[in-house]
Amino acid sequence: MTKLKVETKAKKVKKVKKVKKEAGRPETKIDWEQFDKLCMLQCTQKEIASFFDCTDETIQNLVKKYKNTDFSVYYAQKSQKGKIAIRRKQFQVAESGNTTMLIWLGQNWLSQSNRETISETEKEIKVNIQVVDDKKK
Repeated sequence: MTKLKVETKAKKVKKVKKVKKEAGRPETKIDWEQFDKLCMLQCTQKEIASFFDCTDETIQNLVKKYKNTDFSVYYAQKSQKGKIAIRRKQFQVAESGNTTMLIWLGQNWLSQSNRETISETEKEIKVNIQVVDDKKK
């Protein structure tokens, strides 16, 4: 009688760790340099959100998270650079002799106006008034 050799191999079982998936959508990535430029251009919060393909609420949350302040405070700070750039350009245009810009700057920043004032004269004006009775008897 022949003996059969039975070989048994122990099965190696790999333990797989289950990775928990985070709930919700992945976080929107913001290029803060680009974000600051949009603020300088005086873009609204909705326009900035549209640029980054997210909601304005997401913009608020990301500014709070990464800049430790409210959107309105951050925006006010960054948009001022844009206003400075506009003012600088206006003065350059005015200094180059653009009379329309000179007038606009004078009216809006220096409270100048192009209204003509009419002054009263001291001359007497004689007025004759005749009353005519249209009713004939």
